[in-house]
Amino acid sequence: MTIREVARIQTFPDDFIFYGSNSSQYRQIGNAVPVELGYILGKQLEKIEKQRKEMNKIRNFNLIHSPTNNPYRYPPISFPVSRN
Repeated sequence: MTIREVARIQTFPDDFIFYGSNSSQYRQIGNAVPVELGYILGKQLEKIEKQRKEMNKIRNFNLIHSPTNNPYRYPPISFPVSRN
């Protein structure tokens, strides 16, 4: 297979330029993460990060507005003190 054919399999654009000897160019292509895979992976990570931020907003809101966080929700507990 030619360098260009191998590059296409790895989803490199046709105008992408590889430098060096033939073996160096094959190595560059072989060691690369396929362009499309990198793009899809990046989009998924972006989606996960947005979901994580949204969950943190909800969690923080719940912590702030939690009934257990309200000091007036329950009267203070007092225990009898025995004095001997």
